[in-house]
Amino acid sequence: MIRKMSVRPESPEISGCKTGRFMLMAVLAILFAASGPVISSYINDRYSKESQNVSLNLKDMGGWKFHTSDHDEILKPNIQNPNYSVEGQYRKNGIKVDVFAYAYTSVGEGREIIAYNNLPYKPKIWKIASQIMNSVKIDENKSISIPELTVKNGEKLRLISLFYVVNGRVTGNKYTVKYREGLEKLLGEHMDSRLYIVAIDISGQDKKNREELRGLVTRMIKSHEG
Repeated sequence: MIRKMSVRPESPEISGCKTGRFMLMAVLAILFAASGPVISSYINDRYSKESQNVSLNLKDMGGWKFHTSDHDEILKPNIQNPNYSVEGQYRKNGIKVDVFAYAYTSVGEGREIIAYNNLPYKPKIWKIASQIMNSVKIDENKSISIPELTVKNGEKLRLISLFYVVNGRVTGNKYTVKYREGLEKLLGEHMDSRLYIVAIDISGQDKKNREELRGLVTRMIKSHEG
């Protein structure tokens, strides 16, 4: 004998509850999609404001005293759209070294620490006379290679060193910067990339000024290496 199976229709209450849940989920999905850019902007803005309270580590060290000050436009690097920046001088025994520090703590169009138009000098004013990778000794077992440029404008010569700090780790290699930024993004870490540019006049081919700049840069790097 074959029995007929009957299917009981859903009650209006159950059917209405399912319809209500579906509509609620659809509305939430639409609201989430629409608010995504706003939330992202809020997070970036919050981190940016918080990061402004983080020291760029320009502290007095080894007899060098840091002073915040403005520079003539011709001496300023050509750096675009950092989240925040500090410029000034380290001074010791009459020697003045110009320092520029930039922090990139959020990602946006035109906001990248490694960009073709981010240069440690104004290209319309200065021309590269020479460029090397200078090895900075951190301790007996570790050295870091960083770019060192000599730029020229007529009879004026300027020695420039620069290095990057990505989430607390120092490098002089721009490709390493991009790699670390990409890795931090994959791991869901917030970006904290910094660029330090240190420069001094060497128009008289002053060997002492070269040595003083290199000594200061070594101290600055060690302060980040902890």
